[in-house]
Amino acid sequence: MEASLSINSLELEAQKNFILAFPQMDAFRAEATELGEKLLKSQPPLTKISPSDIATRFLFMRIFTDCFAISTLAFRGYSLQAATLAASSFESAFTIMYIGANDEKATQWLKHPEPFKNPVSVYDRVQGVWQNDGYTGDDLVNITKMWYGIYDTLCSVKHITATIQTNFNFMISDNDLGFYYGADPSPRSLWLSGYALTHFFRLFLFSIKTIALCHSDIHSQQEFKLKYDEMDFKLSELVDSVNNYQKENDLKLWLGEKSTT
Repeated sequence: MEASLSINSLELEAQKNFILAFPQMDAFRAEATELGEKLLKSQPPLTKISPSDIATRFLFMRIFTDCFAISTLAFRGYSLQAATLAASSFESAFTIMYIGANDEKATQWLKHPEPFKNPVSVYDRVQGVWQNDGYTGDDLVNITKMWYGIYDTLCSVKHITATIQTNFNFMISDNDLGFYYGADPSPRSLWLSGYALTHFFRLFLFSIKTIALCHSDIHSQQEFKLKYDEMDFKLSELVDSVNNYQKENDLKLWLGEKSTT
């Protein structure tokens, strides 16, 4: 049977439950948005920019727009859609970090004629970012595996497998199974929204930090570094709240033994 629930009522219920579950999330979203806007104002004029300036600016426009879309989806109970979009944001962020201030990599990305695939695979971008950050040997293997695992988890949501889809948009009432479309205010959906949004914020901060360090003046770099460290601490607390929510509601993962750290 189909459950007779209006989309508006589901969205309102999901938003209320999400704010109750993660009361600091909206303040963090506002702070992240403000930092993104500040970064844009600090960028050099168009007459002085390099290929890496151009490439990372295009990519940042994409991930900054994603910030508004993912926040809206997550807060209103569209968790599967938020996680799907977060997978795309992962690619944007790691492309920004992979390019950094490297004009050769930027030119490769800007002049790549193929619209259906990036010139460098997501795995190679992830590995290249951490390799450039000084990781080697087993440390490089482990951090690449961890971050690619997060990407894999976010991507799994868009693959529409039964193990995932059968966890959402249904209810059991009077021994009857009811389905409903639209927002999903269930605890599992709220957790997935929190998971997708906190990982997105991490990617967003990574992007801001990279662009600030590569394309801003020294004073701005120091200012952004201090703000990044402050927000990184706050984000760690948000991640803890999402993990605690999962444990408190005894939400089992649908992905076997994979970690969602």
